[in-house]
Amino acid sequence: MITSLHLLGDSIFDNKAYVSEGGTVEDQLANLLPKIRHLLWANDGDTTTETFEVLKDMHGVYVDNESVAAVLSVGGNDALQAAHVMLEPAEKVFDAFTAIGRHVAQFKRSYEYVIDRLMDSYVQENIAIATIYDKIPEYQDGLVGPNERLALGLYNNVITEIASRRKLKLLDLRVICDDPSHYSTVSPIEPSEEGGKVIAQEIAKLFDLR
Repeated sequence: MITSLHLLGDSIFDNKAYVSEGGTVEDQLANLLPKIRHLLWANDGDTTTETFEVLKDMHGVYVDNESVAAVLSVGGNDALQAAHVMLEPAEKVFDAFTAIGRHVAQFKRSYEYVIDRLMDSYVQENIAIATIYDKIPEYQDGLVGPNERLALGLYNNVITEIASRRKLKLLDLRVICDDPSHYSTVSPIEPSEEGGKVIAQEIAKLFDLR
């Protein structure tokens, strides 16, 4: 029986700067599951590199503890750091795919390191990993237009394949956060209070906590 839930990764979970007080994903989980202890180890802005550092000293701490579950959401900031490649010139489509493919390959290596460490630290069936959401409302700098959503699919392919191969639960934010109301008005690439609510509900379903 799960009694403790750990949230790891980036601002999908550490979204306090983008919602009103009491409206974070962690708050929504606490309201929905008051008997479950929640620990926030996610940090706004973290990539796979920083998340690996968070996990590095946890080797084996919870691996035999079936009462502790972990949810990981990381990768969005890795994709943002590679966004510049979308503006680089290319003579052929093949050249463009080659350029972005290098970044995706690096992401896959980094993400697998994180998953290895995560599985060294928690019971396999108590791990869920999240995709990168792609229904972000468009805004004026064009960072999340149709072409960028297409590129995000390459990163999400890495995550979904790893989830399938490692037999981990999948929190598919592409499906969960599919309405403009799910995104913060402070920053449209962050979850709103409503977004946090639907994320919390899906986490509860994944682990059968309701």
